[in-house]
Amino acid sequence: MKYCIFCGHEIDNNITECQYCSSNVSEDNINKVYHSQIKCIKCNSTNVDYKIEKINIDDMTVEQEIYTCNNCGKTFKEKNRLGKSINNVPLIAIDGRKKNIYTIILIIILTIVFVNIHNSNKIKEENSWLKMSCNGLTTIQFSKIQEEAESNLDKARKDYIGKSFIFDVNIFSIKDREITNSDPLSNHAYSYINVNKEEETKISYFKQGDKIKICGTIDKISWYTKSITINNATILEG
Repeated sequence: MKYCIFCGHEIDNNITECQYCSSNVSEDNINKVYHSQIKCIKCNSTNVDYKIEKINIDDMTVEQEIYTCNNCGKTFKEKNRLGKSINNVPLIAIDGRKKNIYTIILIIILTIVFVNIHNSNKIKEENSWLKMSCNGLTTIQFSKIQEEAESNLDKARKDYIGKSFIFDVNIFSIKDREITNSDPLSNHAYSYINVNKEEETKISYFKQGDKIKICGTIDKISWYTKSITINNATILEG
């Protein structure tokens, strides 16, 4: 599974069009969107070209992306932009003598990651049965969080993810336990509210265009469209 960079929903790895927002999620388009956001480390311009350069390090052939700013002429690499990280030097080919060792290590790492994800999803599913208390929570608008995320996504995620608030919701659509919010005063993406299981029966009472008030916990702010996902939501009034 992977996540749509446009709406934040979890989708199948092999699809090229998101079933939720109909965006092109092919690998080529995602790479194009990713590189369109790259900023020059000198002048902050997004008018940047890139090329892939292959180099040999010991027994490995690796590739690295070289960026050139069309505004100021600055040339830089991923490590100049992000700092040193294994993600900055993805492996392309490995010598046969080390391939088995790397394969075993990779399997161990993937197993640990899978177990952690499974346990995390299980805990989230168990928590989704719980009706949270909304006492003492402050009211905040989706558009305010999205505007802050547009300005500084990392800071917005740090400030809001994992925290609970009261929200005013304009229902755009309802599917199973998920309510899609549409803010007519915002230029940003839809937001998605997953109600807790005690609230499932209430959803059938509402339709597109209704306005309701909910409280819930912010689980995710997407990278590209700044859509917000709320989990364990409780419907307060409608």
